[in-house]
Amino acid sequence: MAKKILTHYDYTTDPNSPMMHYIQGLEYIDSGDKDNALKEYEILKQMDKELSDDLLRDINENFPIKQ
Repeated sequence: MAKKILTHYDYTTDPNSPMMHYIQGLEYIDSGDKDNALKEYEILKQMDKELSDDLLRDINENFPIKQ
């Protein structure tokens, strides 16, 4: 999913923008790094509720809770 977004995103924008935190979170998900994906979620939820909700959904889908 991250690669699709990255191909349509302008890298010249602010690296601290909500979209960049979202993209970084997706990259962490793609690389299997749940801890850093959650860190990006924590940053993002202070900036953009909709994007943070999307990122959390993606985290939960890719790292299901083990029972």
